[in-house]
Amino acid sequence: MKFLLFSLIFITFTSCNSNSFSSYKPSEKENLANEISNKVALQLKNSFDLKPFGSGGQAMYDIEMLALSFIYNKEIDIEEARELLINSVSIFVKAVNDDKRIHSYLGNYPFAPKNIEISIYLQSFDRQDPAPGKLSIVAARDGVFEYMIEEPKTMKLIDIYKESYDEALLRKPISWNSSTQTITKKVSPQGSKNNYR
Repeated sequence: MKFLLFSLIFITFTSCNSNSFSSYKPSEKENLANEISNKVALQLKNSFDLKPFGSGGQAMYDIEMLALSFIYNKEIDIEEARELLINSVSIFVKAVNDDKRIHSYLGNYPFAPKNIEISIYLQSFDRQDPAPGKLSIVAARDGVFEYMIEEPKTMKLIDIYKESYDEALLRKPISWNSSTQTITKKVSPQGSKNNYR
């Protein structure tokens, strides 16, 4: 029995073409997507101290989506998170649309905020996860900004607020009270505050 198992493992490993992985050459579409993603990641790192740690996309035929992930070593509120997302998405969209070489590979031109994914994982300066109830992850997906916390009772990640890219551009002041677990939309002095759970 051991001999049979060894033989199967030996045949499996020796029959694989050892050149199959080393002979892979990325397409021009992949090279351009990677080049632009890397350029944007470096720009966001230098401009906002976002530390890149992942990239991706959706491009079976045409490029439908490009994605970047970052770590940000600072505790921030929704207002600051919104600014990071607006700037990150806007810079990424502009970089794609400004590079004429990639236009023929795009699923839609001009590329739009809905075609960009940005995920920012928040940590303290000493690389500790945020305390429960504090913002943990902020993300832009399909043109929607999501603000997530680790819920203190269940320790599960939950969305505390969502808004579209266009709504975020209106820059409505919002605050998150981690002790009462409520969102407050600040309105004009004549209006009243609305709490959302």
